[in-house]
Amino acid sequence: MTMYRQGSEDQASLRRYNSFISDSDKNVLAIQEIRYRILQAGKSQAKMTLADAARISNEDWWINSFLQSQGNDVDVAYAVILECLRWRHNFDVDNISLLLLKPLLDRKVMYLHGVDLYRNPILWINLANYNGSSEEHEFNQLFTFWLERHYMDTCGSQLLLLINMTNMAAKNMYFNTFKFILHALKYYYPNAVNDIVIFESPSILNASWKVIKSWADSGHPLFNQVTRDSVHQFVEEQYLPTHMGGTDPFEFTMDELAHCLPVAKSDNNQMDSDKENGENENGTVNGNGNGLGNGMGVTNGELLLSNKLNNLELQIKRAVKFDDDEDTVRKEPLTLPRRPSKGPTNRRPSMSNAIKPLIENRNSAPEEQWVDGQFVKFSPRDELQLRKVDGESDLIDVVAIKNVSSGSLMFKIKTTSPEKFRVRPSTGIVAVGATESVRVYLQHEYRYSCSKEKFLILAMETNETNIENFGEAWKSAKNKVEQKMKCKIAEDCVLDDAKERKSGFLTEQQETVQSFRQQIVDLQYSYALLMKILAVLIVFLIIVFYYDRSNYASLQSNFDKIVQEHKTLITQFAQRLQTLENQPRTIIVNSPSSAPESTIPLTTPAPIPVVTEQLHNHEPAYEEDL
Repeated sequence: MTMYRQGSEDQASLRRYNSFISDSDKNVLAIQEIRYRILQAGKSQAKMTLADAARISNEDWWINSFLQSQGNDVDVAYAVILECLRWRHNFDVDNISLLLLKPLLDRKVMYLHGVDLYRNPILWINLANYNGSSEEHEFNQLFTFWLERHYMDTCGSQLLLLINMTNMAAKNMYFNTFKFILHALKYYYPNAVNDIVIFESPSILNASWKVIKSWADSGHPLFNQVTRDSVHQFVEEQYLPTHMGGTDPFEFTMDELAHCLPVAKSDNNQMDSDKENGENENGTVNGNGNGLGNGMGVTNGELLLSNKLNNLELQIKRAVKFDDDEDTVRKEPLTLPRRPSKGPTNRRPSMSNAIKPLIENRNSAPEEQWVDGQFVKFSPRDELQLRKVDGESDLIDVVAIKNVSSGSLMFKIKTTSPEKFRVRPSTGIVAVGATESVRVYLQHEYRYSCSKEKFLILAMETNETNIENFGEAWKSAKNKVEQKMKCKIAEDCVLDDAKERKSGFLTEQQETVQSFRQQIVDLQYSYALLMKILAVLIVFLIIVFYYDRSNYASLQSNFDKIVQEHKTLITQFAQRLQTLENQPRTIIVNSPSSAPESTIPLTTPAPIPVVTEQLHNHEPAYEEDL
């Protein structure tokens, strides 16, 4: 009670002196108040890494960036920072592996290079090289990696986001990707991007851009659609590639990765900068700071206020405790702003006592609740039932993986929505005869939208001891098995009040609407494609029609010519026949030598005599034509 009363008096004193301090000093006061709240929340609410805890304790610019993005509202900025710290812890921002992102880097999906007209670095995104849903998590990791390195190493300086839509098709347009980008720029890296430039977007995607722009508000950077002629309003020619009308021959490769990273400030320079920005070694604020002081003499009230702030910081540093990191062992001191990835270690992750009964029940489950995979067994068989556990705000269930083979076993667990779940551990090695208990956490804000999610467990017999080589080992493994599992909320688990249920329902409705929008875009693309095919068919039919018509006319002309020729021949033949019929016919009869020749005129219609020659005598015989 005494400590609470003392804290109340300190807050009252801060409000009392709020009436005569300047706006810049109010900003300092707001930063200190947010810092005090976050560090006091510590173990109970703010799940943060040690690097983030050091950043909260020592770096004012980070807190101030959230404060400015939320209109200097202390309560809202405090809530946003807590959510950001929790996301950074769950997303494991400090341990993003570039080896896993190498396929995206090799295809030049995203990289830092060049500066814009305001000398801000440019983050290039080539969406045509992005495969969409199959690489969604890797894309989010790569986007976070570049933002994290630039934002933290340059103390929050801005950059230009240039989205190259050259050779873009509707199949490369994914709403979830842009939803993550906008969410990260507003809540995780505020004021990190000055402008979003969209280069050469096809007209078929105009409807999609209208949907995406409807998600943006005053807290997001502006969208600017440009072409080859107008992109020079943002970037000079020397930093534009040739297909954009520039002269830059740069091609991103893995060898150029180190040159693309921003130069981090050294500790000494940072200390000097802090002193120049108005903070002396005693922790007080000078009057000539970087906009945080008022440039005037320090009054007695300000000295008293400064002393109280120092006392608050001293109390905070003595009282704050942090959770152990579940993934790695940190050997760096707390004051370092960043830490390198150490990879997985042999340290067992900590767990609360409330989870142990759940693990024991899973490991001792009856035989019918296990799936036999020859060399490995899984429990549950096909469905996770997430439930509440004391001391945990997230819903949880346990997957048991038992090694029943004669060698080591390596496993990995994947999920359809990595942003919703935390899997501890997600990969590991199980010794002969041992059982690994994997905890699956459903994050609190997604508790009403998990019914459609699935998990995939990959297990194999291998002698490999480095779990980072799981992919290569999986390709060459002879004995391996896959097990799919669904998930749902346990029937005996009672969720929160109706208001939060409504919020969860709205989340599902938003996802449904987004799915419908994507289907509409796909239908629009299919409709446009069908219309093009129909137009081609119509043109083809017109060509065939005129071709057949031309052939018919030619055939008709040839037929008429042949008929005319036949008519001429028939007429000539008829005339010839008529001539022959009108001519008189005579027959010369040869008589014996003693008799003279005689001519018998024949006139029509008198019968024409037919002369027959006798075989035995040479005398002719006459017969009438009957």
